[in-house]
Amino acid sequence: VRIFNDVITNYLAVAPPVGAGLGPAGAGGMMSGVNVVFTVTAIASGFILEKVCRGRLRGLVILGFILAAVFWFSIKFPSVYSNVTILSASMFIGAFGIALTSPLITAFFAKNYPEEIMGKLGGLMVVFNQAGIFVGIASGSLALSLTERYDGVIYLMSAGAFMGFLSALLLREPKVFSG
Repeated sequence: VRIFNDVITNYLAVAPPVGAGLGPAGAGGMMSGVNVVFTVTAIASGFILEKVCRGRLRGLVILGFILAAVFWFSIKFPSVYSNVTILSASMFIGAFGIALTSPLITAFFAKNYPEEIMGKLGGLMVVFNQAGIFVGIASGSLALSLTERYDGVIYLMSAGAFMGFLSALLLREPKVFSG
C-alpha cells in the first residue's frame, strides 16, 4: 500500500504518456477517495468476514490480493486512465481489495493461534510488512529513475499483490468437526 500511496499519486498527476494526466488536484482528489475506501473497508472488514463470508477468511484474503493485483495493474492502460470513471473504479476496487487483507490476516492469527504467541506473530507481520515497504519503494524508485516511466512501478505494485495472493494460498483454517 505504501508504494501505491507514495508513487501512484504522481503517476496520476503527470501528463500522458508517462502518467494518467489528472493534474495535481485531480490526483489528490482521486487519492483522497482511495483513502476513504481504505478506511471504510478496514472498518467494515469484520462485518464482511462474519456476516457475508460466515467467518471463512482465506478466500476473502485471496480475493483481496487478486483485486489489488488486477485492478491496480489495469491503471497503466490508456483505455483505463483516459476515462476518469473507469480509472476511479479500478483504483477503488484495488483499494477495497488490499484494505481487506491486513485486518483479515490479523484475524486469522487471532482465531487460529494461542494468545501467548500473538505478540510475536503481530511483530513478525509488522517486520515483513516494513521490509516489503522498503523493498517496494526502493525498487519502484529505481525502476522510475531508470526508465522515467511508471510502468515498472505499476508492475512491481501488482507483483507485490500477486505475491500476497500466492502466500494467502498457504493459509489453512482448521476444519471444524461436529460431533
